[in-house]
Amino acid sequence: MFVQARLQKCLAVAVLLALVVSTSTNAQTKPKYLDELERQANSSLLFLFDSVPGTRQLVEDAAGVLVIPVVTKAAFVFGGAYGEGVLLIDNQVADYYASVQGNFGLQAGAHQTSQVLVFTTDAALDEFRKAQNFVLGARSDFVLFDESRQHGTDTMKGRTEIVAITFGKSGLLFGSSISGTKYSRLDKSQS
Repeated sequence: MFVQARLQKCLAVAVLLALVVSTSTNAQTKPKYLDELERQANSSLLFLFDSVPGTRQLVEDAAGVLVIPVVTKAAFVFGGAYGEGVLLIDNQVADYYASVQGNFGLQAGAHQTSQVLVFTTDAALDEFRKAQNFVLGARSDFVLFDESRQHGTDTMKGRTEIVAITFGKSGLLFGSSISGTKYSRLDKSQS
């Protein structure tokens, strides 16, 4: 009887310990969609490097890089766009962000792009990370680098703290702009 009671107590402690360990492990595990987002962001960067000369060096020299692999835009007079991405600092994932844009004007259509924000200075990166909602163009100067213009990235060095690059367009949208896009940090605990 004594041995059986002792075994039950040991078993109960072992089960309790296993529950505590599994709970703490699950709390530290990020949702699977974030792994997929990281994979898409890396693929988008590789596509950018292969498609637009000079971008690899621009990204390597940056204080930080926000990669949003898919930004979906749709409009008919009123328009909107949404995408989620990964902030990389020293080629490591630092955080996750969402981009949201709403606008009004002469526009019609839908398309998807990839977007990369290159923070060329630590000050620009710090301002971005500290902001609750960072609005591109509201508090910062930026240069829009569109792959269709095919001008060299060396012309942008030293001219701006943020270089916004759009590429990989699918679909067609007339009257598109990224000015006024709001960036907000994503809650990593969402699944």
